[in-house]
Amino acid sequence: MDRFNENFPKKRVKANYNKNRVVMPSPEIAALKNKVDASYTIFRVRRDDASEQLDKTLKSRLKRTMDSSIRSGQCEQIANAFNRSKEIWKIINAEVKEPKSVNKL
Repeated sequence: MDRFNENFPKKRVKANYNKNRVVMPSPEIAALKNKVDASYTIFRVRRDDASEQLDKTLKSRLKRTMDSSIRSGQCEQIANAFNRSKEIWKIINAEVKEPKSVNKL
């Protein structure tokens, strides 16, 4: 095993997490998150179609709310930027680029 570790050392690479895609905390998002958690618990217990549909509906509403929060945060970020085109490209690149893996062999 030592020979293997000598020949194939583990590399540590810093993960590139998308820091621009931060959801702005709001009471609406927190309330929806609690509702989603409760609906999932109900669905796990009951296992019926109505519970499943409610869970899917609440999850999609939470996703739409979070996306709109992210978009509004990005709009504020662009509006407050000194160089708007640079800030727009920074946001685009952060959305498009894939994060690096944490551990590589």
